[in-house]
Amino acid sequence: MSSIIKVNTFQDANGNALFSSDGSGNVTLSSGGMKATPSFKAQLSSNQTINHNTYTKINFDTEVYDTDNCYDNTTNYRFTPTTAGKYVVYGQMRVDTSNSVLDKSMIVVRKNGTSVEQLNYSVYYNNPINTASPNGSVVMEMNGTTDYLEIFGFIERSDTSSGTIRGDIGTYLPTFFGAYKLIGA
Repeated sequence: MSSIIKVNTFQDANGNALFSSDGSGNVTLSSGGMKATPSFKAQLSSNQTINHNTYTKINFDTEVYDTDNCYDNTTNYRFTPTTAGKYVVYGQMRVDTSNSVLDKSMIVVRKNGTSVEQLNYSVYYNNPINTASPNGSVVMEMNGTTDYLEIFGFIERSDTSSGTIRGDIGTYLPTFFGAYKLIGA
């Protein structure tokens, strides 16, 4: 035997709304602890130069989404979440050198200006290439007030010249950066 309970708002013992329904099956979570927010995803909209043997901040200037306005896509290109917790941080850099001289590529997360995690580190010394898309993800603790995250790229070329971080939005290998809060962690 089964039972059906019909309610518009589900409350805890103290009368606090946990979630509600509009009667059409659309549920709205009321508790911030039950939401994977703040969250965002941003992309690089136009090509950016990356110099040989130099960490370069990637200017992710186009927001795909930003649930709580915690990503700055115009000035600092950084994510400063306003809720403390653990966040899944992910990113990808598509880099081109126009000829087969790329020896190394790396994408790094910096927290509060300090490199804390390599998302990907690839070496091609024995077989230099011309295009790479280093990517990865990591879980990071954020304090919800002053902590911020940025993504930096790094390349080494056998000819020591610069490369190009591709900003082709809509391609199958875009350059992107995102994060979302883990629920229950």
